[in-house]
Amino acid sequence: MLAGGVGQIAPKPLVCHYAKHDAEVLKYSFQKAGIPWQNFTFICTCDLSRQHFPNAAGYGLDYLSKPLNLKVKGKCFNSAQAHTARYDAEFTYHLYNKIVENQQREVTRAANATIQISRASATISFSF
Repeated sequence: MLAGGVGQIAPKPLVCHYAKHDAEVLKYSFQKAGIPWQNFTFICTCDLSRQHFPNAAGYGLDYLSKPLNLKVKGKCFNSAQAHTARYDAEFTYHLYNKIVENQQREVTRAANATIQISRASATISFSF
């Protein structure tokens, strides 16, 4: 399974929570399967969460899921099910989407602020 999927995922970034750990697990898996390691691009939702949600109580999926209202199949994060690949991947997917939404709001806010500054500058320049 691993060998067949490499060509499909290699050109795309891999989104992981604690990407450094996941990269090490993947490298080990590739080595055990006798598959040459690919230089994948990783996106780390833990690092992105630190940037986008600096006041979070913690940056594990368990800490982020509740205040961000992350749910999978209508259910909140359950620490007893954590650290299984599929479970963590599903919550990481929803966390990544929440980060992207937050990033889009920040860009829109910055663009609106720039428009307001431009309008203010134009008003000031006309008043001279």
